[in-house]
Amino acid sequence: MTAGTGGSRFDLRGFRALNHGYAGVSVDGGPETRVNYYGTRGDGVRWSTTLAAGAHTIKVRVLGTRDPRSSGTLVNVTGAYLSNGSFGAATTPTPTPTPTPAPVTPPTFEENFDRAAPLGSFRSVYSNWGHYDGTAPGDTSRRGTYDTARTTSVADGIFRQRLHHATDPQGRAHHYVSAVLPPIAGGGTDAWSGQLYGTFETRVRVTDPSGTYKMAWLLWPNTDDWADGEIDWPEADNLAAGTRPRPASKQLGNYNSVFHPATTQYAPAAIADGQWHVYRTVWSPTSIQFWQDDTLVATVTDPAFIPRVPMRWVLQSETNIGGSLSTTDPAVIEADYVRYRAR
Repeated sequence: MTAGTGGSRFDLRGFRALNHGYAGVSVDGGPETRVNYYGTRGDGVRWSTTLAAGAHTIKVRVLGTRDPRSSGTLVNVTGAYLSNGSFGAATTPTPTPTPTPAPVTPPTFEENFDRAAPLGSFRSVYSNWGHYDGTAPGDTSRRGTYDTARTTSVADGIFRQRLHHATDPQGRAHHYVSAVLPPIAGGGTDAWSGQLYGTFETRVRVTDPSGTYKMAWLLWPNTDDWADGEIDWPEADNLAAGTRPRPASKQLGNYNSVFHPATTQYAPAAIADGQWHVYRTVWSPTSIQFWQDDTLVATVTDPAFIPRVPMRWVLQSETNIGGSLSTTDPAVIEADYVRYRAR
């Protein structure tokens, strides 16, 4: 606006209401004056100032704050008046455009367990999955027997591994455990060729804790040569309440049990707290990231601990290593989905 010769009086008018708040008014970019629009409906609001001759800019801003008695933050301006001069065009601030979210790459492989598979039928219903059944001399501790038929099932969209002690038809006692392989290669048809790099994600909970059993859902080299590495996540030394999972990646080039990061880098939430948690491994040529939900638990950047060969994904759940084993304490691990995204 332009005030005429000798100056001008400027009036900003509006009305109050019980759901109105504060406005901020400034002249030519100067200090902002707070104006209260709260009050009995119909009461007028008038803010005035004297302007010197020449061009001026009046800015009115809704502050989004209010009198404690008000139920809202509206501001109602009914008019502006200049005693001597003329108004230019009113301007409205250009809103900041909302960024367009980057498109989410669809998974290269995804299994949501929509097909029911009662005990004994997992291998036939999910025939494209791999399994470790009959692998001698048993699981990692050499005290468990991999048996998909006795441990692994799907119901109500949930994958389930029930690790337990029982006798076989010949009367021999076993700790039955489970290790199955999602078919992340070949468009969801190949569980054994594995993949080189990518993101591996699953949503998991332990509904029946047990110190007798552990889990190491891992990436294992196609070469079956431990010197080519191993990536474990989530891994828990046992499934007892309070045990927190830890990530680990094995040192390349030897057969020593040297892993990185340190075993003290545990996830914030316990593996067997009964809640769903998302575990995500992001493996690239230069790093491995381990996530629990939205928490980055650890990052490996040392090239000596980053595998460089394709790896299979193994959902391996088994007896603990070195601890005592109970014959009456089963464990149940559940997964809502498994997903792989190629890099």
